Amino acid sequence: MADESAWSELAELYLSLLMLKQASYCYEELILATPQNHHLYERYAEIMYSLGGDNIRVARKYFALSIELNPESVRSLWGLYLCISLSKPESKGKSQSKDQKLIEWVSKKINNIYQSQNPTMLPIVGATLKSFKPKNE
Repeated sequence: MADESAWSELAELYLSLLMLKQASYCYEELILATPQNHHLYERYAEIMYSLGGDNIRVARKYFALSIELNPESVRSLWGLYLCISLSKPESKGKSQSKDQKLIEWVSKKINNIYQSQNPTMLPIVGATLKSFKPKNE
């Protein structure tokens, strides 16, 4: 337990200093120690997203893993949506079709959550989803 606290504290320290690669390593260690904690996957994915470039694919994977552990995680759903909107499919056709289906599922899931928890936000959510249209459409 103390080991996890140390990794968590070190990760936050690195993040406060904007040392993202070092913070990502700390989160990798935390995920190994407690693989059932969806917050760790979420945080790691956010760091990878912030690093950009090829790390967007890694972020996408970890947002998806977080959603697998907690399907109601709006933060992970938005993160996955943003990753898909930035990613370029390796090949046209099949990959693009999968991305399109995933975007539709994530959009529907986000809308359903806001519909049940905060319906007054739906117009803003809809506009935001439209403004982040995936590049591959």
